[in-house]
Amino acid sequence: MKVLEEKEIQYKKIDIFKDRLSLENINEILLYVDINDIFSWSSPSAKPYRTKKSTIKESELISLILSEPKLIRRPILLIENKVVIGFKQGYYDFIN
Repeated sequence: MKVLEEKEIQYKKIDIFKDRLSLENINEILLYVDINDIFSWSSPSAKPYRTKKSTIKESELISLILSEPKLIRRPILLIENKVVIGFKQGYYDFIN
């Protein structure tokens, strides 16, 4: 998170492969974004579910994310009541 370090903003990094997200963590993120925003449909692990994308239930996607962290788009940044998912140049410009 080079951008945060350059702006001298403290953050907590969570290795979701070592310390898996809890249902509570997922639900907190979902207060700000839709499940499809954090589900990594482009991940090779998501291939079996792509044909069901329009019909799969949110609860199923949450269960999949909890069991397979590769299905989470990352990084996910929660700051100032905003959620930023993934990284593209300029995504973090709103941070002072």
